[in-house]
Amino acid sequence: MPLWRFEVTGRQELPDPQGKVVAKTLADFGLSGPKQVRSSRLYLIELSESASHPLAQKVSQNLLTDPVSEVCRIHRQGDPIAEPADSLPFEVHLRPGVTDNAAQSA
Repeated sequence: MPLWRFEVTGRQELPDPQGKVVAKTLADFGLSGPKQVRSSRLYLIELSESASHPLAQKVSQNLLTDPVSEVCRIHRQGDPIAEPADSLPFEVHLRPGVTDNAAQSA
């Protein structure tokens, strides 16, 4: 089954409290370079072979995203992911066997 990547981020015009905490932590470690830190929730979900982008959007809208305060970028496994040239995205994944309450609730 193909894997779909759902990246849920707060709307750009709204504050990102978690991003501010990370930015402060980076500054406390002596890293003053980042101008802005934005946080996201990342879901990797296996959908059936016949799943289409409209179905993935429905999953996002009905289960993963608050449409008032969040946006979701959706990519099917193998699709290229374009990032802004001046950004440095990185992902932190939980280790297998570690409790992931958000994943268990979906």
